[in-house]
Amino acid sequence: AAPSGVAPSAPIAKLGDSSLASGKFILDLLWAVAPRTVDRAQITAGDTPKDRELNAKYAISCAHKMGCTVFTSWRDIVEVQPRMVLCLLAAAMQVDMRRQHLTGDQLRSSSSCERR
Repeated sequence: AAPSGVAPSAPIAKLGDSSLASGKFILDLLWAVAPRTVDRAQITAGDTPKDRELNAKYAISCAHKMGCTVFTSWRDIVEVQPRMVLCLLAAAMQVDMRRQHLTGDQLRSSSSCERR
């Protein structure tokens, strides 16, 4: 769920969806995976080429901050290069899966300590 007062971006139909050019969907996804890495106040409307560039650069920065290995450039987002967008989304998924795995390991180790 988006924070109060912030409307979530519209859903996409495919990785080549032109709405991805605004960068808002990608930033929403990164926020969902690692909320502390995305400052929603920094996200622009994405209506102008400059706004799209700012959002795309911010998305790359947030992905780096959350620990993603990023091969995607901001131009790939603005130009909606489906394969490069997929690379960025896969990197975010990997970070999320790693985080969930670590959390699960921590829960298992703490519960095994309680049984002793």
